Amino acid sequence: MSTENSISTRNFQICSENIPLLSLETLIARSEIPYQHKLLAQNYMIIKRIYGASSVPQPITNQEEAYLRENDLDTIQNVTAEQMQSELNMLRNLAMSDIEEVRLKSDKIFAIRVKELKYLYASNYFPPMGEIYNGWQFLEKYIEYIAK
Repeated sequence: MSTENSISTRNFQICSENIPLLSLETLIARSEIPYQHKLLAQNYMIIKRIYGASSVPQPITNQEEAYLRENDLDTIQNVTAEQMQSELNMLRNLAMSDIEEVRLKSDKIFAIRVKELKYLYASNYFPPMGEIYNGWQFLEKYIEYIAK
């Protein structure tokens, strides 16, 4: 094993599904959690615990998908755990901004991501490339962690 390979594997932790995910602790430890993230996470977890999934699956709208692409983001089915970690880190930094417009942008993107995750569970659709594009799993672990 090369040194480069061993350094990169230290940043991973194995979750219960034996899929490598970046450590949540490193993401959480960098800064405080935005209030809007906590609210959305708690709402998601309540719905998940009571109903198991959203009663009516709602995919994201074309406008929401266009908004993601406008911000150089892809849909959750095509995001890796590493991309999701950097995206969540960016959203957390933007949410702590002094500029109202930037905070609203961060909140809107996070709300779209939570809506995408709800739709995945409600429709029982999970990306076929689950081992590569597992950003949705990282997002769910982040939501579970901050909802506590």
